[in-house]
Amino acid sequence: MRKSLLSMLAGVALLVVGGMPLNARAASLRDSGYVGIGVPDLAQATAFFRNVLDCEPIGPVAGSATTSKGNARRAGVPASRLLLCDSGNVVELFDNHGANSLPASRHSANQGSEPIPFSADDVAHADRWLRHEGVSVIGSPVTVTSGPHAGQTVVNFVAPWGLRLQLVGRNTRQLATAP
Repeated sequence: MRKSLLSMLAGVALLVVGGMPLNARAASLRDSGYVGIGVPDLAQATAFFRNVLDCEPIGPVAGSATTSKGNARRAGVPASRLLLCDSGNVVELFDNHGANSLPASRHSANQGSEPIPFSADDVAHADRWLRHEGVSVIGSPVTVTSGPHAGQTVVNFVAPWGLRLQLVGRNTRQLATAP
């Protein structure tokens, strides 16, 4: 059984996604429901989310069912790809390369936004896996020592196009009391 290692957070409580063997994916998407991410290269981003985050494409690229990609772009609709991630959440990747008229995505690489957080049971193990797979990891895992996230371990990493992501471990006290 192939397990994921990264779970997307939507600024809410963290969930456990299961054990993380070294040969597994880095994580699975958190139960936030939906997140839209503007990317400069749709094919590259789709491959990253599929290979590293274990998300599977849902259906054809947006616009291709009723019109060609070129016609959709001329109509002002950017190409997009829906991906279904581990816990039933959907990531929409949309092509924002060269589309100055599109509203900026909260999660685009050039905005200086906060990293998109993901969760995993063992951040140190996931950190090693990410590095082994050639993902750009920033620093080493750090355990938060105070505040509401005390006891959680975090490490930051970067998608190939510059999108900042963060891996967050679940607090062991929360694990012991989780239903």
